[in-house]
Amino acid sequence: MRRAIILVVLLFASLSFLLLQIISIKGLDEQRSWTAKLGKAVRFGLENKKESPAWKNLNTISQILDEFNLRAFLLEPDILQDLVIEEISGNTSSIWYFAPRFLKSNCRYVCGKPRILLGVFDDQWTDMRDNFEVVLIKEGFNSKCCKNQDPRLITVDKTIHHSIDFHCSFTKDGNTIDFVVFYKRQEFLWHGSVSEINNKIEKPGLAFGKTAAAYSRFELKKKSIDGIKMLIPKQPNTFLFEMKTSRFLECNVKQAQTFYSNYGEELSEEAEQFTTVARNILEIAKRALDALGIRFWLSSGTCLGWFRQCGVIPYSKDVDIGIWIKDYDSRLIERFERYGLTLKHKFGKVSCVCFFIILSARELCNKATKIHHCGPDLSMYLLLFRTRSFVHSFIHFPTHPFGDSFIYSLIRWFGILEC
Repeated sequence: MRRAIILVVLLFASLSFLLLQIISIKGLDEQRSWTAKLGKAVRFGLENKKESPAWKNLNTISQILDEFNLRAFLLEPDILQDLVIEEISGNTSSIWYFAPRFLKSNCRYVCGKPRILLGVFDDQWTDMRDNFEVVLIKEGFNSKCCKNQDPRLITVDKTIHHSIDFHCSFTKDGNTIDFVVFYKRQEFLWHGSVSEINNKIEKPGLAFGKTAAAYSRFELKKKSIDGIKMLIPKQPNTFLFEMKTSRFLECNVKQAQTFYSNYGEELSEEAEQFTTVARNILEIAKRALDALGIRFWLSSGTCLGWFRQCGVIPYSKDVDIGIWIKDYDSRLIERFERYGLTLKHKFGKVSCVCFFIILSARELCNKATKIHHCGPDLSMYLLLFRTRSFVHSFIHFPTHPFGDSFIYSLIRWFGILEC
């Protein structure tokens, strides 16, 4: 009996020593390493969540949100990532699955965080923001909000001056709850960037909102976060994936206004027709590529049109996009043809340095329009590039309909003759 007790004591002491060693390991990925999660378990799992400023603040704000029927949703990247990992693994490979019961009942996600990020949709926020802020101030929170011009009201033709909330922060006991406001823009959601000028919201420490960004519209679902009922994106893995390429760049309206002032705007029926069809082609291309998880960018003349005149070049008669060869999927052409973009030409090979595909959009154009300006050459050019090693060749267009004062940049890829 005495020997068994000694063995148990020695085993407990050995495990405790091993645990301390694991916690002391430095240089590991704080977000993904299982040892980091174990260290987090010991640091914060034993902490009473009701004594944690982060937990108390989030719980208080959650209750006030319910009173206002304001649908705020959790967007803290670290927490969403942990939830995705646990959802995929079914909790069986999570460190929390093996944790003692007394750790499981405590604060996994929230405790110890200096900032926690929430999102909110503009339609509710605009109506309830003032009263919501007053209640939080009465609860002892310090409020700071960043407002700026609504970019949806800035067009090439006119600007309507109106400021909207981009970001609000509520701080108490050294912990900050950040709110990012999402606005509807066409078929996507957009939020502005935090501005430190005259708004006193500090960017350091922010995991989200440092730049303007755009996301696909998403639904919400309920989730218990350390005993607090919260909403999160229904597909958090999709939201986290979009974060990588979500940065949103507004076109330079002043530059476009200068361009049209100097060279005029082509307003013919044919130009309007092509502009409509080109936007439709881009929408379909995005839908097809998103379905395969392939990132793409505007290329060549299509990118030039956005940069120079905030629109489509009406006389170009084609649409240009680019992807990386490493992202190429053999189902790509079949996916495009399903949407009416049929294969016209294919140049090079996937194994080459440069490879591009020309897809005919004539059938799509004829279906989308009533007048016959499509022509046989309306195409979408899909350029596939292997590396980022390139040099720029600057070429003037003296026969350019709007003059020769604009320079167009072509990419000359090294090793293009290998194929």
